[in-house]
Amino acid sequence: MQVASRPAPIDVITRPIWFAPFLLACATALSYFYADRTMPVPDEGALLVAAGKILHGGVFYRDIDAYAFPGVSYLLAGFMSIFGEHLSVARGVAGAIYCVTLLGVYASAVTLMNPRRAALCGLSLLSLKFFAFPIYTMFFYADASVAAAILALALFLRHRFDGGTSARLFGVGVLAGLSIATKQSTGILVAFVFALVLVFPAFAHGPRRRDGRLLEVAGYGAGLFLVIAGMSIYFASHGVFNDMIRGGLLRPFTGYLPTSGVSFAPPISWWNFGALKSQALVYYPQAYLELALNATRPGDGARLFYLQFGEVIVRVLYSVIPILFLACAGLWIRAWRRNPVGNIDAGKSDAEISGPDEESAFSRARFFSTAGITLAIVVSAFPRADFIHIITTYPAVALIGFALCRPSMLGRSGTGGDAPTSTIQTRRLHIEAALVILLLASTSFFAIRYDATLSHRLSIERAEVWVRPRDAWLAPMVRYVQDKIPKGESFFVYGHEAHWYYLTDRYTERTFSQLYPGMTGDEDGAQLAKMIRETRPRVIAQGVLRWPGTPSLPRYTGKLRRTLKELYELDPDAIKDPPIPRIMSLWRLREG
Repeated sequence: MQVASRPAPIDVITRPIWFAPFLLACATALSYFYADRTMPVPDEGALLVAAGKILHGGVFYRDIDAYAFPGVSYLLAGFMSIFGEHLSVARGVAGAIYCVTLLGVYASAVTLMNPRRAALCGLSLLSLKFFAFPIYTMFFYADASVAAAILALALFLRHRFDGGTSARLFGVGVLAGLSIATKQSTGILVAFVFALVLVFPAFAHGPRRRDGRLLEVAGYGAGLFLVIAGMSIYFASHGVFNDMIRGGLLRPFTGYLPTSGVSFAPPISWWNFGALKSQALVYYPQAYLELALNATRPGDGARLFYLQFGEVIVRVLYSVIPILFLACAGLWIRAWRRNPVGNIDAGKSDAEISGPDEESAFSRARFFSTAGITLAIVVSAFPRADFIHIITTYPAVALIGFALCRPSMLGRSGTGGDAPTSTIQTRRLHIEAALVILLLASTSFFAIRYDATLSHRLSIERAEVWVRPRDAWLAPMVRYVQDKIPKGESFFVYGHEAHWYYLTDRYTERTFSQLYPGMTGDEDGAQLAKMIRETRPRVIAQGVLRWPGTPSLPRYTGKLRRTLKELYELDPDAIKDPPIPRIMSLWRLREG
């Protein structure tokens, strides 16, 4: 009698029932560690302001406005209604979104590849906590939209195109709808790809069954409709449905994107190596760049090494994306040439579609569906292809990258699974494991060094975070504004730093809390200048006037800037040890 061999320890450890909780524990620990690191950033502040206004009865497109659909703002308002208006609540939700993203990628990987490679895929994404920082630490809409898309993909990959899984596809539709509700440019593309694969399975080289197609599409459409209809009914009931359509589907693509693009080309132009240093604020990982600048002196060899090494990292991360999609396109074309008619079911009844050919078609459909969703997520980052937007897509990019390493995808084995049975496959897995370990070790090293620079504990009413000592000015700035402006009176930030509104608990009458292109009401800031003359805020806080990838603020708010200079003067004694004026300055009303 043949005795079954005992599984190798690594196979036991990487079983999803054990590895998924381990991965969740690691992601949770990282999220807890990073949650109180660094002060809020402007875009996070806009979401904090929106959530606070919603919590106190505000309605989007009536009392609040932004470019992205407001799903995450309502989500945060819900959590704040339970746990209070504090930055830690937003950071906790951001950490949960990161954990959900990681588990969604891992669940998808388990479907696409063997457990060992799926485990490596999941582990590799732990490095995102440092490389993507402050993304997946600060509360943001883009990573929430990607999380919903990844969860939808994980559910979709269990679909077998058999007409009997409409309940599962209903869930896919709901998640695709939530992706739209949090960032429309991502969600709409993702929803379109799911619909395309369901209506035309041959697009993903899947089995083209004739029975049950309508039921599948109806299940998916019902879930998608539920979210979109619910959102539409809510805003229609408040009389702002037209504003939702105009503000969410037209204005972002006409008022903001034409003036705020960032090119994808410089990082993949390897022949210009060394040129990225001059655009480091746009293309470098934020934490890594801050570490390089804080730990070295201008002109010394250590800084040059840090910047050149960082440039290699950035160029690799950017270059991987077109390489992966070219590989996917090559595989898609090869599959089409092998069977241009469609797939295994040409001329067959549903009862005849079974066996190895069926599994081969399902395997292809899963892979190409994943490639399609990844493409949708990556395209949604354009035209702002700065590092923050590109790294947000990397959960999906990493998934398709590990899936491409499957022997069956590379044409070196059959069309079934990719269990590591041969010596070559085992060696490949060992190399991948070594690279993932190196990745995690290096990011841990840099993360520990970066964390050491955050040595000042900033404690104010709405936030307690570790920051760099030179950022300690934020606490006295908050106290100054609160002392000068009674609660309920107008405050104005000339800049994009919406988190100053939230931290001071003093706000502007405007629906927008930032001044990005298209948010000023006109081309020279005349409406804002009129508002300032009418309300005369006691204090004006000026922030950064030129952010990378956007036009200079004075360029499209000329009249507003002239009005501010006419009515206000710099208060040189506002706070002790202020930052340099281009970071923040406080202005008071001129006497008389």
